[in-house]
Amino acid sequence: MTRRRGIRAHGRGVEAFVRVNGRLYTKSFPNGTPLKTLDEWRRAKQLEAGRAARLGGLLADDAARYLRAVAAMPTIANRRFEIGCWVAALGPRRRRDSIRPDEIAAVLARWEQEEQLAPQTLRLRLNALAHLFRVLDGPTAPNPARLVPRPKPTPAALAVVPMTTVAAILATMRPSPTRSRLRVLATTGLPQKQIAQLVPGDLDLVGRTVRTTPRRKGRGAEGRILPLADAAVAAFEEFIAQDAFGPFSTSSMRTAFRRACARARRAGVVVPETLRPYDLRHAFAATVYRRTRDLAAVARLLGHASTAITSRYATAAFEDVDRAALDAAADELGIVGWGVGRPMERVPRRGRNWQSA
Repeated sequence: MTRRRGIRAHGRGVEAFVRVNGRLYTKSFPNGTPLKTLDEWRRAKQLEAGRAARLGGLLADDAARYLRAVAAMPTIANRRFEIGCWVAALGPRRRRDSIRPDEIAAVLARWEQEEQLAPQTLRLRLNALAHLFRVLDGPTAPNPARLVPRPKPTPAALAVVPMTTVAAILATMRPSPTRSRLRVLATTGLPQKQIAQLVPGDLDLVGRTVRTTPRRKGRGAEGRILPLADAAVAAFEEFIAQDAFGPFSTSSMRTAFRRACARARRAGVVVPETLRPYDLRHAFAATVYRRTRDLAAVARLLGHASTAITSRYATAAFEDVDRAALDAAADELGIVGWGVGRPMERVPRRGRNWQSA
């Protein structure tokens, strides 16, 4: 037979072979098999093995390949952490094509129960896994992460506690860098990441301001100079005294906060079991909104690009603000009752209003 690339003599027949990603695939055919048949097998095997290599690599290897492909993302540090969580949860030696939607849902449920992650955090992690499949396999390939329902926020996840409860919790803690950071979070609404990025030059306690760094979360927000309340100035004074500047472990903060919540419960304070340090930011938002009734101002203080997210934070204060608005308008609303009890008649067609008889 004529010697061709990918085809060789094998015993009394011929053998077609093709190498894909370093792996050799072979198949024997009877002598006299048309070259067209051999070439068609090689092309089909090349496509099949190439697709299998794309869909069925080890999760750890595919994760590294994906992170190299999206290295230009502005939030690559967050994406690297989210993908790392999936690799640890599903297993680095796991073949990616064997991952099922029910396994992904089980991991999300475990994170929600054991780590008490918020629905938004779970959605971000699920989106990261779905994007990995999309980037590596294309938009039309099977994507198990897309088949998992997105976690939705619940009233419990957005519940906030009054500032009196926050004060009672922090009062059970000894002076420490962790307590000072929690006080700053509760009195300024700054998220933990921005607190970790603060440097002494960002604080002006005489002028009662703090300069924040830009945020990349969500729609992002520009860095700006925020005013400080008296309580925030006092919190930053403790912050400076404890030298709490620089990065810190959010998990350690969460552990210390849970212990403080447990001590407060033993003292008779009503504290939700699911309360997290980040909920102090929610409490700050609800408190400011309850006093100012200005959602746009709360959004600026929280660093939100719009009031859509802010409204979720301030939900706990809506009833108080709405009732106060009705009380403020009570005098004018009372005008409606002026004609009650008196007979009314309709004026001729040219008239525009109802008049008393």
